[in-house]
Amino acid sequence: MSDRHAEYWERAEYCERQSLQAPRPELRAHWLRLAECWRDMAADKQAIASEKFEQLLQDKGTHQTDSTSAH
Repeated sequence: MSDRHAEYWERAEYCERQSLQAPRPELRAHWLRLAECWRDMAADKQAIASEKFEQLLQDKGTHQTDSTSAH
C-alpha cells in the first residue's frame, strides 16, 4: 500500500470519528460524506496501481496468455 493510499484511508477514518462527535445531524452527514470521498479516492488510487502493474506485466512479461485450466 502506498503512503498516499494509507493517508487517504487515515483521513477517511478521521472523518468518521469526527462524525461521531458532531453536535448536529447535518454536520454528521457532512463528515460522513467527506469520509466517503476519501475512501473513494483511496479505492481509485488502488485501482490505478493495479492497472499499472498489469500493464507492466504485459509489457515486460512473457507475453503468454493466462492459463484457464486447473493444475
